[in-house]
Amino acid sequence: MLCSLEEQDNVYCAFVSLTYSNRFIPLCKPIFNPSDNCYDIVDMDDRVGSPGTVFGRDFCNSHKSPVYMKKLLSKINLRGFIGYGSRRDLQLYIKRVRDRLFRKTNEKIRFYAVLEYGPVHFRPHFHILFYFNSSEALEIMSQVVRKSWTFGRVDYSLSRGKCSSYVSSYVNSTVSLPRLFACDALKPFSSHSNFFAQGFYRRKKEEIYENAPNSFAGISRVLNGENVILNPWRSLTSLFFPRCRKFDDKSYSELYESYTVLRECEQEFKFTSLSHLTSILMSMVQDFINEDYVVPSDHYSPRIHKIFRILGIDFGLYRFHQTKTGNFLDYYRNRIYSDLSVSKRFLYFCCKDCSDYGDRVRTLNTIIEFYSNRDMINLRDFYTSQIDYLRDFPSSSPLSLLLFYDNSFPPNGFPHDYKSFVSFIDSCDVPYSEKCICQLRTTFIDMLKSNPMYKNYRCFVDKRFTRAIKHKRLNDMNNIFIND
Repeated sequence: MLCSLEEQDNVYCAFVSLTYSNRFIPLCKPIFNPSDNCYDIVDMDDRVGSPGTVFGRDFCNSHKSPVYMKKLLSKINLRGFIGYGSRRDLQLYIKRVRDRLFRKTNEKIRFYAVLEYGPVHFRPHFHILFYFNSSEALEIMSQVVRKSWTFGRVDYSLSRGKCSSYVSSYVNSTVSLPRLFACDALKPFSSHSNFFAQGFYRRKKEEIYENAPNSFAGISRVLNGENVILNPWRSLTSLFFPRCRKFDDKSYSELYESYTVLRECEQEFKFTSLSHLTSILMSMVQDFINEDYVVPSDHYSPRIHKIFRILGIDFGLYRFHQTKTGNFLDYYRNRIYSDLSVSKRFLYFCCKDCSDYGDRVRTLNTIIEFYSNRDMINLRDFYTSQIDYLRDFPSSSPLSLLLFYDNSFPPNGFPHDYKSFVSFIDSCDVPYSEKCICQLRTTFIDMLKSNPMYKNYRCFVDKRFTRAIKHKRLNDMNNIFIND
């Protein structure tokens, strides 16, 4: 859907497929690690570092046997290695295409790319959609995309209407890949330009804010000749209505401080980007990680202490030994960067004039109203769906609703009838959510499977799964690498 929306916002859409030759295909080797009972994915090239770098680990038990791995490597047929799609190869290719095209036409292109593994030998290759508008770029596009890829074959064609839907289906399609390809180092991925498919909504920015929150949900668009009502997806919602950390737990004044913290930083620090600002703040944090170091009250200016308070940085916590671990520091670095990103989006996209206090307050009120309205709509739809269910299936007990909506079960199972179940809940001396443990019992699994709502849902999922299968004959053959 998003690819089709992006295609509508541009004049031309080019479809490119990139494959690796045997000489340039990135290779890795799974080496069993007995101490951790897993496979280390070792890079044999320099795509992710120096050769011999371990860039992934796989803990799946289904392919630990030597026979399974020998069978898999024989099918891949790369001299005992496994080929994988390199993110860096894709990123550098996109960079070369953009650079060569911009130098000749000043055209800024947008893209959507997908990594796929072939069904015969699980060979990696890329499918890319390029979106652009100028006829000058169209004349040289074929030449540019071919010269920018030197690792193998390039197939190029111009979209004739539904190319976007075809390529995006690779992400949602079902392919029988070995379990080994589910680890982070090898799994298929997709990548796209920033603010992908948001051009239409950005052009209607003033209209969206004037009529928010009702106008933001259910905007009508024409896709492939059909009129479709589109609900905003997560990235689009976070652009127009950014939600700060602990949004529901903060007071109004705390929310205002969180959304405007970047203004405080701009008055205190000199920085070129959010990454630069984050590094400045983290360097201050690391100064206080040393043991038994106490922060003097006058060590920093009051504004810096205010920034630390808004970002949730408590120097007292950093004096403990556990704060010296890299993961802990990475967590806070990412959290600070995320908080600053939300503030930047609020000030420089949502607000008409970030220097105007009244405009900042109005924008914050709009965001609060939007999420309050959305929560009310979700709650209304939740109860409406229950009413519809009990009307369509009056013979079902209310207990079946709980079985369908709740994934938690007590360790000893629920009572078998509804009246006993109510007595069981009333007898709990602690909240039900605390008493429940995710441990399904066979009796209640059978009850869930007999639920009419569950049956309808299962039928719907099976149909979607069947439609999404590609290369069905080869997929059926490859199932030996899943079921073994």
